[in-house]
Order: sequence, then structure tokens, then C-alpha cells
Amino acid sequence: ELENDLPRWQAAVRMLMAAAAKTGAEDATMASLDFYRSLVQAIDASSASRGGSSSLLQIPHFSAERIKLWRKGPRKNAGLLEFLRLQPDERRKSLEAEDLGFDAQERADIDEFVAVAPQLQVVEAKVFVQGEDEICAHDVA
Repeated sequence: ELENDLPRWQAAVRMLMAAAAKTGAEDATMASLDFYRSLVQAIDASSASRGGSSSLLQIPHFSAERIKLWRKGPRKNAGLLEFLRLQPDERRKSLEAEDLGFDAQERADIDEFVAVAPQLQVVEAKVFVQGEDEICAHDVA
């Protein structure tokens, strides 16, 4: 059933996102985008937040409780990107903390995830209307 419903929900959320963007409703656009990410990544939408702890749920063997424990101290506000950018030694030490309870196989799974997880970076962004030199009111860029 989910296989049939998920594409429809994704299409509906994309339509909401497009409508919000067209009207300039930034908060509604971002909320729609967050909800879309939740659908695509199978993350609970009620806990999803931009750059928040819910992004860490994508890491194998991480649970809400383990995230809470891992984020103590200097990693208080760390999200997925910060986790992926940790130096291997620093990441290994942080995962070996006794209170987290990761075993050797779970840490190996996490290392494999880090090796293959995409780390996209926007280098340049351009907003333009195709075929026009200027952007005017009501243009769709």
C-alpha cells in the first residue's frame, strides 16, 4: 500500500511547495520542503527540523536516545553534515563512548555509511528568467 501512496504524497507535497514558492510564502515553502525531505528519507515529520537532530537518524544504529547522548558537549548542535565532516579519529572516539553502547559491527556500519553518504555543497547559485535580462514582478525564476 505504501508503495502506491508514497509517490502520490510526494507529488502533493511538491505541488504545495511550488504554490508556496510562487506566492512568496517563505515559511510555507520551507515547511513543505522539510515535510518532503521527511517523506523521501523516511524520517518522522514531527521531529524533522532544518539541520537538526532528525538528520542524524539517517545514520545506521542511531536512535533518538543515542543522538541525545552523542550530542553532549561540543557537538550540542551538530547535524548530519557536521557528523560526516568529523575527522575519522574524532568520529571513532565519539562513537566509542561507553554510554552510547555501539558495538564494533555497528561502528563499522557507521564508517561505511560515512564513506558513501553524499556531501553536496552549493558552489554557485544563479536566479534568472530564461530569455530575459531582468527579473520582474510575477516572473517565475
